[in-house]
Amino acid sequence: YGWDVFGFDIPSVLENHSSGNRFRMWVNETRGGLEPRLGAMGLMLDGCPILCGSQCNFSTTNDSIYLTWEETQDFNGWWFHTWAGDAAHDPITFWFQVLSRDGNWETVGGSGSYQEVLSVYVHPLNPYATPLERNATVTFYLGEEMAFVIIWV
Repeated sequence: YGWDVFGFDIPSVLENHSSGNRFRMWVNETRGGLEPRLGAMGLMLDGCPILCGSQCNFSTTNDSIYLTWEETQDFNGWWFHTWAGDAAHDPITFWFQVLSRDGNWETVGGSGSYQEVLSVYVHPLNPYATPLERNATVTFYLGEEMAFVIIWV
């Protein structure tokens, strides 16, 4: 993974990469106990959003928000926009998962931070400080213990 800049191979900024074509944000708790809602959700590669266009589908069920792509996507981050409506629908504890080849959902991120326990990485379910601002963009990077709130113009 990396960029080709003027014929020079520049390594990827982030080492942890994953791939898949079906993703879900499994929401355990929202700010107001209501069904989760987002303005949008997507993937990133090396800090840049992967444009979705007509190649993917965004849908919501009672406790999950799904993103399905026609083709497999390499990614090392993900993002979501807070919903324009009532902040009571904002997710505050959640997992971000990718559907594995064997049909199981694998957690690759979420509201907590990864910790190593007995050589196994676990993902504690801690509340995330989802911004109260409407249409705010929140970004996460795989394997990192940080997230940034940014506004794309």
